[in-house]
Amino acid sequence: MEVNFTLAKRNEDREFIIELLQLYSQHTTLWEVKSTEYSDRNLKNEAYNVLIEKYKEVDPNADKEIVKKKINSLRTNYRKELKKVKASYKSGSGTDIYVPPLWYYNELNFLQDQEVPVDGSSTIILQSEYETQDDVDLSINAQEQNIPEEQYTNVKLRPKPTIQPPPAKKTNGYFSKGITKYSM
Repeated sequence: MEVNFTLAKRNEDREFIIELLQLYSQHTTLWEVKSTEYSDRNLKNEAYNVLIEKYKEVDPNADKEIVKKKINSLRTNYRKELKKVKASYKSGSGTDIYVPPLWYYNELNFLQDQEVPVDGSSTIILQSEYETQDDVDLSINAQEQNIPEEQYTNVKLRPKPTIQPPPAKKTNGYFSKGITKYSM
C-alpha cells in the first residue's frame, strides 16, 4: 500500500514539474537571452511571480529564490544531458546516439538554442613569427632533436619558461615552512 502511495506521489511531483516547466517556457523574459524583454526587470519579476504562485501549490513558503534554485537545478541537469547527446553525435559512430534518461528532458528542449557553450579562448599564445601550428610542431621537434635552427626554418624559438616556486612567506619572525613557534 505504501509503495503505491510513493508512486502516486512521484507521479504527482512529475506532473507538477512538467506544469512548472511549461509555465516557464511561456515566459521568455526568463530564458530567451536574445529577446529585448530579457533585460526588463519588471517583466522578469512579473514572470517570477507567476511561477512563485504555481510553486506555492507544493511549498506554501515559496519565494523567488526557491523558484530560481529549482529552475536552475532543472536546467543544469538538462544541460549535462544535452552535452552528452551532442557529444554522441560528434563521435561519428551514428549508431550509439545517447538517449537521456532524464524524464523531463523533452520538456526543456525549448532551451536547446539557449544552451550553446561559450567558445573558450586558447591559453596557448603563438608568436607572430609562427605561420601555422605545423610550424610550431616542426620547430619543437627540431629543437628536441638538437637540429640547428638555420637548417629547418627561419622561425625563432622562444626559450622554455622556467617555473620557480613562490618564496616562503615570513610570519612572526619564522618562515611558514619549517620551524613553527610554540609557546610553553
